[in-house]
Amino acid sequence: MTLELNDIQHFLLTRPRALAARYGFLRFRQPDHGRAWLAGIVDRVGRGRGLDSGGTVDSRWVTVAFTWNGLRVLGVDDASLSTFPEEFRQGMTERAAILGDTGANHPDRWVGGLASPDLHALVILFARDVPERERCVQEHQQYAAQFPGVEALSTLDLEATPPLDYAHDHFGYRDRMSQPEIEGMGVEPTPGTGAPLKPGEFFLGYPDENGDIGPLPQPEILSRNGSFLAYRRMEEHVGAFRDFLRANAATPDEQELIAAKLMGRWRSGAPLVLAPTKDDPQLAADPQRNNNFDYGKMDPHGYAVPLGSHIRRMNPRDTAVNINRRRIIRRGGTYGPPLPEGAAEDGVERGIAAFVGCASLIRQYEFAQNVWANDPRFHELGNERDPFIGTHDSGAPFSRQRRRDDIRVDRLGPTRGIANTMSLTELLIKGASVVAFVVSSTLSVGLGLTVRQILEPLSNGRLVVLSLLANFVLAPAIAIGLTRLLGLEEPLGIGLLLVGLAGGAPFLLKLADLAKADMPFAVGLMVVLMVITVGYMPIVLPLLLQGASVNPGSIARSLILLMLIPLALGLALRAWHPPGAARVRAFVAPVSSVSMVCVVVLTTAGHFGSMLSILGSLGIVSAAIFVVICCAIGWMLGGPATDTRGVLSLGTAQRNTAAALVVAGQNFSDAKVVVMITVVMIVSFAVLMPLAGALAKRQQPRDVGSGAAATR
Repeated sequence: MTLELNDIQHFLLTRPRALAARYGFLRFRQPDHGRAWLAGIVDRVGRGRGLDSGGTVDSRWVTVAFTWNGLRVLGVDDASLSTFPEEFRQGMTERAAILGDTGANHPDRWVGGLASPDLHALVILFARDVPERERCVQEHQQYAAQFPGVEALSTLDLEATPPLDYAHDHFGYRDRMSQPEIEGMGVEPTPGTGAPLKPGEFFLGYPDENGDIGPLPQPEILSRNGSFLAYRRMEEHVGAFRDFLRANAATPDEQELIAAKLMGRWRSGAPLVLAPTKDDPQLAADPQRNNNFDYGKMDPHGYAVPLGSHIRRMNPRDTAVNINRRRIIRRGGTYGPPLPEGAAEDGVERGIAAFVGCASLIRQYEFAQNVWANDPRFHELGNERDPFIGTHDSGAPFSRQRRRDDIRVDRLGPTRGIANTMSLTELLIKGASVVAFVVSSTLSVGLGLTVRQILEPLSNGRLVVLSLLANFVLAPAIAIGLTRLLGLEEPLGIGLLLVGLAGGAPFLLKLADLAKADMPFAVGLMVVLMVITVGYMPIVLPLLLQGASVNPGSIARSLILLMLIPLALGLALRAWHPPGAARVRAFVAPVSSVSMVCVVVLTTAGHFGSMLSILGSLGIVSAAIFVVICCAIGWMLGGPATDTRGVLSLGTAQRNTAAALVVAGQNFSDAKVVVMITVVMIVSFAVLMPLAGALAKRQQPRDVGSGAAATR
């Protein structure tokens, strides 16, 4: 494809090497003066000639564009004007509702006469630095003085925001990270940018991605090689944005993570898909890597880059259909003085002023603004909009799929928010019966056993290996298999997988007690499974679910505080003063039993509605099948002795739902994930407690060992 570079303004072909600019918005009060002004400035308009052979770009070149009203004033006849697309004829003020320009963004609030029908043309001047810009502006003013009928409605000066090592906005986000390349320019796209697009996507008169050359507005000499431009001026409330980050994060690192989640990239420019937990400035600065990612394969659920983040909305990459027909070229920069770090909001206007170039305003620019930026149902999120350029007149939430947070953002810059994160310890403290059950159960076991009794069953290496196989290989495999076999909804499948990965439930102790099974083995198994779960889930979960992460500390805190410390205290008291331990145990054991009943009743009652909500989804059926199969596997692998078989059967089927809830709270915003975990827990109660009673009837009276230890 050969481009007529001598007739295409260089503005959209390449980015001028400039640190300063001026935008001028003009009115032609006298049409003849406007035509004379245009005739004299044509030679100063930068064109694409020389770019294909490595020629230099003069940053003093100007770019000129006209509104539909401007063309009419300059003398284009009505018949020709009627051939231009309706969206161009109407102008942005008439299409404000489509663009989301309502409320505080309504055209009535636009500055500089930009909503006026008297806006006829704009002149864009880029310069290498501010002194050169001022010299060029003075030259242009001297030239324009010859035409008093050409009036400047307003001007806007732009200047790169320091530090100047790379382009960034006032919020601190690296800019110019992803732009489409144009076929025929001879530019090799960087990895992840995609193949060069047909020039007809940006310039009139050329084939587009469908191979079509649309009808050209008349006269053809005016429209051919031209592009449609949209101008956006976005104010950035930097002080309010910084306040928002501080209000929603406990540490500077957390502030940076929230900022990254809103954009989809760290402020350095490193994409979250490739650097999900920590910034990587070297990655950000490497054009061979910083754009080389997709969403469909690398982050399909939005755990790294939230589904509603800015870059995921404005360039959905491989997760959107017809994406090459929606691409746009953006040119612009920052205006207003930078706000020093630590300074409060000063009321001075600062922000980004940019132009969008394309061949179809309605198919490219308006679609991106209306659907990608402002559709509250984008990616089925529900009542969310782009956190930066979306319409937020009354505030709208922003959800991060990796955490169960809802952040509320306001127009043009986040100004307030609520982040809701909850650790397992906090959840347990809110349920006093759960805390009482876990603490009293582990304390009671410690008061009734010795360390030697606990360790002795674990000396059976074969039994330990089979226990680990059942809990950390077969249980997750069953969860994955059931999800695929039954076609579970994705969040239900995730919940089942989390349960399958989490071993070492404290409820195992009560089940083993009810079953009159080998209590020392039950305690040892529970401790081993809990400890391994803390290290196992952070490693395995990200391999199975791309972008998910696990904080071992959240699980370990609850394990240590509510389980291991009471167990250790009970063992220590038993070793130091057995009679005293027996008296304390006589008091603690009833607390464990009563609190267990409370847990079962309250859990079932509190989540009964959740169970009903997934009745038609096979969620309850899959939970029941999962528990039964795990129970059978534990029984088969538990060895020849009935009491150890009973413990491993109960211990494999009774999963550590507390640990699963911690991980769900850290990573998944869909409530159905938690619902599925809760359903498995309730089903486990319903299946395993009667099973434990049945196992107890099969046990013979014992004078030593687990049964005696559990009932003394």
